[in-house]
Amino acid sequence: MAVYTIPIAENPHQTFTTVLDEVAYTIALHWNTRDEAWYITLGRQGLQPLFKTKITNGVDILEKYRSYDPCPKGLLFVIDNEKDWGRLQRDSFSSGRFSLYYIDEFDRELLETIRR
Repeated sequence: MAVYTIPIAENPHQTFTTVLDEVAYTIALHWNTRDEAWYITLGRQGLQPLFKTKITNGVDILEKYRSYDPCPKGLLFVIDNEKDWGRLQRDSFSSGRFSLYYIDEFDRELLETIRR
């Protein structure tokens, strides 16, 4: 199974480019102090962002947007490396406790077949 870890720098507000399914995407992460939550913005590199949404541990970030043509077709999610269902905090990425992962389209379809 192809599971890719997307490296996150220590800065809570960051924008970076990564390749998902052979396409370059710009990802922006930011911490919302009022909501005490992480948000992600994703779009193809050089184009307008496709979406902005709150990040929840263990939930596929792309699920609601996958039907849009420019959206990656795999699974994108954050997982707690220490507990089963820990809550994201401001230092969650910089501490290494949480990581951002991507599973490509082929393996997503394989997982969906297994779940049926």
